Amino acid sequence: MNRVQLNMLDILKRLHDEHDIIGVKAEFEAEGSRINELVQLNEIVCRAQTHLFIKIGGCEAVTDLDSCRMLGVKGVIAPMIESSFAMKKFFGAAQKAYNDELINLECLINIETVTAHSNLDAILQAGKGFLKGISIGRVDLSASMGLTRADINSDTVFSAVKDIAERAKTEGMLVNFGGGISFDAVPFIQKLYPLNDRFETRKVIFRGGNDETKLKAGILLAMEFETLYL
Repeated sequence: MNRVQLNMLDILKRLHDEHDIIGVKAEFEAEGSRINELVQLNEIVCRAQTHLFIKIGGCEAVTDLDSCRMLGVKGVIAPMIESSFAMKKFFGAAQKAYNDELINLECLINIETVTAHSNLDAILQAGKGFLKGISIGRVDLSASMGLTRADINSDTVFSAVKDIAERAKTEGMLVNFGGGISFDAVPFIQKLYPLNDRFETRKVIFRGGNDETKLKAGILLAMEFETLYL
């Protein structure tokens, strides 16, 4: 490991020990991560005794799913799932890539548009027995509502996120959310808890909570990790 990677490892160990993080998230989707970069990241994640989650490039990204299986990731997130049909496509692709290993994989979907919100019940029904949970993407969700990034912590966005979380919980789903997570988002995080099991910064997935001091300390460490990674 080079110096930057060793610093990343030290920070990730602190996040694991002091904040009991769920894991680290990487992306084939928006970031277009290369497999060699993910192998290096996975080594850091494993040494820190935490887990890697990867957002794949689409609901049928079988090649991405094959790479996830090779890396031994803890979970995968399918982006922009807006219909029960897309949910079924994701299930089919995951079955194709993982076969009987699928039972060991956490499968989550992004709910990140008003269309997905309006179709949520049908999406969740289509994912029964396969889907572990949802991840609410606040940036795209607020944009699809005709709002700006400045509105991401507004009551309007909170109301939408809360409704999605409540309906997912009713179906026994795990709830995560992210997008624009900084110190400004701490009141949002506190208010939503305990509806959310998790929240995530750009790269780090935390357990839900409402302790302001701990939330800010964790977010700051995550930002340090992300600066080194990016």
